[in-house]
Amino acid sequence: MTSRPLAQLAVVALLALASTASAQKLLWAGAAGNAATAGDGNWDENTSATWRDNSPSGPLVRWSQHRLAIFRGSAGGAVRMLGSMTTDGIQFEKSSGPFTLHAAGELTIGGAGISCEAATRQTLEIRGAILRFTDRASAAAGSQSDHVRLVSDGLVIFAGASTASRAQIENSGDLQFTETSSAGTATIVSSGQLTFSGSATAGRAIITNDGLMSWENKAASGAAALTNRGQLRLAGEALHLEALAISNQENGLIDLSSQTSALRIASLTNGENAAIHLGRAPLQLANLHLVAGNSLTFHLGADGTSPVKITASLLTTLSLGGTAISVLEDGAAPTPRTVTLLDWSAAAVVLGIDAEQFVLQELPPGRTGRLRIVDRQLFLDLQPAPARPGE
Repeated sequence: MTSRPLAQLAVVALLALASTASAQKLLWAGAAGNAATAGDGNWDENTSATWRDNSPSGPLVRWSQHRLAIFRGSAGGAVRMLGSMTTDGIQFEKSSGPFTLHAAGELTIGGAGISCEAATRQTLEIRGAILRFTDRASAAAGSQSDHVRLVSDGLVIFAGASTASRAQIENSGDLQFTETSSAGTATIVSSGQLTFSGSATAGRAIITNDGLMSWENKAASGAAALTNRGQLRLAGEALHLEALAISNQENGLIDLSSQTSALRIASLTNGENAAIHLGRAPLQLANLHLVAGNSLTFHLGADGTSPVKITASLLTTLSLGGTAISVLEDGAAPTPRTVTLLDWSAAAVVLGIDAEQFVLQELPPGRTGRLRIVDRQLFLDLQPAPARPGE
């Protein structure tokens, strides 16, 4: 057998590699089979030959898993995914018209994720289905990344080191950021469930929560901005929310009742008819703004001493209507005690805040209480309630 020169073998290897790489691309051609204009069609493995292999003039083929899906047709189209699909990325090229991809099964996106160069809106609809980003996949890369829109009432999972990047996300289902994933600079509007767990981060996302949102484990906020009109639950051993800015608006609830360690947040505004429920762990804030008609609930431990419940480097209030304060206390025998609820003594500017801006709304059974402000600290003096005649 005659051996080939090393140079010839190298050329053969490069040609084989190039052939393998080119075979990874599939261009959407739609039911009409034209990749230049595209149009509607079914995306599945078994029945629909709606793809061109490698180029617009390539052979018409069915979908093969782990390929790079390219959309360039000027007419756009409605693409119905039938079954479970796994891609090494999705590209919307500059010539692409508006596409809507309808997932009905499970879509897994790896590789570089979704890239958009098109000037038109590109939409992924996850209706009762599952969308999963893996590895380092991005939900919206490219020069027109903010044109990528995810609409879901199903399950969307960002895993690995994936990122939402600049995507526009509308969630009425279950949106999860896990492991070391990031919300990037996405705009997220959620009326369903939104969870950050593991070591995931919210990045610099702009988030509006009208449903149930939670930070768990060691998840981080990055420098995200959050508007909460639903329920926000914070419960982790080592949450990193130091740069988080929260606006808790009407009917919004921030639930810290399960938080076991001290929590730091950059800025928190508690609006009218909005509530914050604190657990036994203290809350440290750079800026706390209390709007008229808001409420704070403090959970006191049974021991005679309690840490300062809220420390704020800057505290501002609107006095009309004040802040309604409710107190829960673990079931110890009611003995006299004084608890520091708020401490803004470190504030650089002295603000005119008086005890009349805080109203005791609810106390534990068998207790009476009085609020007082001394040296920019709000104290609560608790006493056993006087015994009733005949008791």
